Amino acid sequence: MPTGNQKRQMIHLRTVIGRRQPPVPVMSSITLVLLCESPAHGYALFKEMCDMGVFEDGVDASAIYPTLKALEAEGFIKPELVDEGAGPARKVFHITGAGRKALEEFVERHIRLMAADIEYFLDRYDAIKTVKKVDKTGAGRGPAQHAAVGKVDK
Repeated sequence: MPTGNQKRQMIHLRTVIGRRQPPVPVMSSITLVLLCESPAHGYALFKEMCDMGVFEDGVDASAIYPTLKALEAEGFIKPELVDEGAGPARKVFHITGAGRKALEEFVERHIRLMAADIEYFLDRYDAIKTVKKVDKTGAGRGPAQHAAVGKVDK
């Protein structure tokens, strides 16, 4: 079960891109990660993604199926008809070797590099904030500037 912070991150992602659900590469990678954890049918994947905050409230469960269809067409997932007793057999999706490889490539080529870029940006930004905070307290000024701070004109 995702933490509150993880759900906020997914909601933030949706807000930034201005959509009710993330773009296809994000949807595909989330689907592949979930299927790495365990095989699942479409509705179970949709519910898990709702719990994660991937979908905005009110999005229809059918929103997951274009992603599943595209992943199946690429050979990244494989459906299996499973008879669970009550009702018709369900398609349970499994990740394939090609799907695992595609996920690994996506993570290593894009996600890890973006994470490094973001970390670099945040380090630079935090350094700027630290310098500005020091300037406001009077630290970092030259000796003549320090002497003038707090003196009253006569």
